[in-house]
Amino acid sequence: MLEIILKRTGMFILVVIASTALVFFLLHSLPGESAEVMAKYIFLGNVELTPSNEAIDIIKDKYDLEKPLSSQYATWVWNAIHGNLGKSYQTNDPVTEEILIRLPATITLAFVSILLSLVIGIPAGIIAAVKQNSLTDYFCSTISVLGISIPSFWLAILLIFVFFLHFRLDTDNGIRRL
Repeated sequence: MLEIILKRTGMFILVVIASTALVFFLLHSLPGESAEVMAKYIFLGNVELTPSNEAIDIIKDKYDLEKPLSSQYATWVWNAIHGNLGKSYQTNDPVTEEILIRLPATITLAFVSILLSLVIGIPAGIIAAVKQNSLTDYFCSTISVLGISIPSFWLAILLIFVFFLHFRLDTDNGIRRL
């Protein structure tokens, strides 16, 4: 049992290191110089404008962009392990605070989605089992396969369209028009 736990923990650590390294190095391989793109957001607030060389040099110095990528990644990992995920380019607030501010809404959304899936899924499964090989069974099976098959990002876009654009549902003002 202990061997399985150690093996899974080791695999987890390897996956985290590989995925963070892949994302880190892919982000740095995007076209355009990182410091110039960051300066556009930080100093100009607009990606269409061109920052001055002084602004680019300030960004390079502030974020140690002159160092090799491997050194930048090691610094980022060290800071992330200690809970420092850096500062947001847009708000200049610590990223950890930005995450913590949005965490309650994320947990609520996850809880409601799990609860909703249980409330719908368990009765649908029972009905499909009781009425085996009937039209109801085929309907429940089709809906469940569609629910598993539709990518979550696409379903989210569809739900936004239905509830916000079509029904004009707004969290601040309630339902404006049905």
